[in-house]
Amino acid sequence: MKRFLLTAACLLCICTAAIAGSFDPVSYAQNSLTEVYGYTNDEADHFIFDDHSAGVIRFYDADHPNWIYTLTYNADNWLDMQTPFRSLYEAYPGEGAVRDMLRAAKEEHWFTEWTPENRIALRNSMADLYDIHIRRAFENLLGSDQADPAQVINEFFICCYGEESGWPAALTEWRNEVLIDYGLSIDLIGDAPEAGSNRYSIDKGMYLQQTDVCEFKGEVSDELIVVFSSEPDLSGWNCTCGAVKSTNGGHSGGVELIGMAVFEKNGTRILVLMDRQKEQWNLWTLGTKALYQDPEMELSVLSDPSYASGFIIRYDCLDGIRMFHAGINDPTDDLRGHFALSDISGYQYVSADRQISHWINIDSNSGLWTYTQQGTDIQKESLEVAFSRWLGACDIAEFPDTAEKAHAVPEILPDGYAMTGNVHFRKDHSSRSKDLGTLQSGTIIRIKDTVPGDPFDWIQTSAGGKEGYVASNYTSAGSDSLHINTEYPLPVAMCRNTVRLRTGTGLFDAVADELPAGTKMHIIMNQGDWLYVVVPRGTISWFMDVDGIYGYIKKSDVRIAAMESCLDWQ
Repeated sequence: MKRFLLTAACLLCICTAAIAGSFDPVSYAQNSLTEVYGYTNDEADHFIFDDHSAGVIRFYDADHPNWIYTLTYNADNWLDMQTPFRSLYEAYPGEGAVRDMLRAAKEEHWFTEWTPENRIALRNSMADLYDIHIRRAFENLLGSDQADPAQVINEFFICCYGEESGWPAALTEWRNEVLIDYGLSIDLIGDAPEAGSNRYSIDKGMYLQQTDVCEFKGEVSDELIVVFSSEPDLSGWNCTCGAVKSTNGGHSGGVELIGMAVFEKNGTRILVLMDRQKEQWNLWTLGTKALYQDPEMELSVLSDPSYASGFIIRYDCLDGIRMFHAGINDPTDDLRGHFALSDISGYQYVSADRQISHWINIDSNSGLWTYTQQGTDIQKESLEVAFSRWLGACDIAEFPDTAEKAHAVPEILPDGYAMTGNVHFRKDHSSRSKDLGTLQSGTIIRIKDTVPGDPFDWIQTSAGGKEGYVASNYTSAGSDSLHINTEYPLPVAMCRNTVRLRTGTGLFDAVADELPAGTKMHIIMNQGDWLYVVVPRGTISWFMDVDGIYGYIKKSDVRIAAMESCLDWQ
């Protein structure tokens, strides 16, 4: 069994023993050094334990007093361990596994005798470290007869802990100490080659039997070249990087491959989603707002096998490293049947000096969470503010990357308003009342009155000239589990030419307004060949203008998309 799982099992045994009998925190910490963190008994004996007798023990190697481990506990045997080498890298194999690998590499001369046999042994051992993500740059080194040992060691640490810009100072010092132990200098590291493609597999997780991954930068497979060249909207655009993952035995049994790719043209970037089902390729663009336009960037796959649709978009900025965790969501209904979406499941910013990290999670059910890490201390906060969780809905340049900026996000739903999920708009306050249509998820309504009901209250509201009721438990006002960041963004449409906005779908219904070509609007209801829409008074945003102009428009007269940023993409 792999070392990551073994150390987790050992830690569980230690916890069980501690809870079953009298808890000795120093003994617990000593056992953790060998069973969890991979130290030998002799190395563990060299540690100093500083017991503050206040629920916290700090311990460190006598030769490295600034590499401090902490054990926090209380009278109920609640335990929390922190390592000075903590990394937020998704493919982290565990500190014990890293130490075992370094010990084996020294004994087997993997880093110093760069033979084909040793390269194979090194790669096989790394692949066994709980599906460690062997980066494209490291694959290129493994294929070179002339790879420098300093580069190999440095890339090994990056594969285990992520980019150095996200490391704590202790981890950089550990890497440097390993180099010195081999008689190498930090000045010899240089830049490892990154162009090309990297292929690897992720073992079965909660839902998948196996996932095969291909990440590429500056190199596109022949199959994707054919797919991209056959898409008229991509004419003139150049694919710069991307990642695809194919599944074998997925729980849905439908999608064979999903992926993301970045395209550039005249200094402008767009993000494209893709999938392949039964050899049929589908492409969707998220437009320019889904990406930062200037920093160096790359795409990779989120290595957690239970997160089937996960990707990481990483930027090298002057002020630090920015990483977005993004997933691909399949289209679900007839209106969204021709586009897919990408949700933001997490965002991390690590400052260039690596002293403070900020990361933000946006969740459709619980809103926006901020985290701030300084050293091993983490502050967590939930904010009741409105921010779309969809890449491209808001300009990514406006994304709040600190707790302070998150606090500054304005509320868009003052008292007296609510945002809906997909909910029936009824003539009266009863589920047996006449159905006036289904309001799209993300529709904002004004609360005129609340009428008691069984088992939930009903909200009296209006959508333009339509008066009716919606069940409150399908709105942000009446459901603890439905936040204003709803399941899907409110879809949009754009006039193909000059179009008349009507008050109804009948032949003799009045004209509410005449809309010139290019006019953008939100779609409130999908009703056969017609759409009930609201045209904003000014520039369209990711949320609708409740006081805009409402009316009906034919589907054939407009172009439909998930978000406004997708409408302008050509």
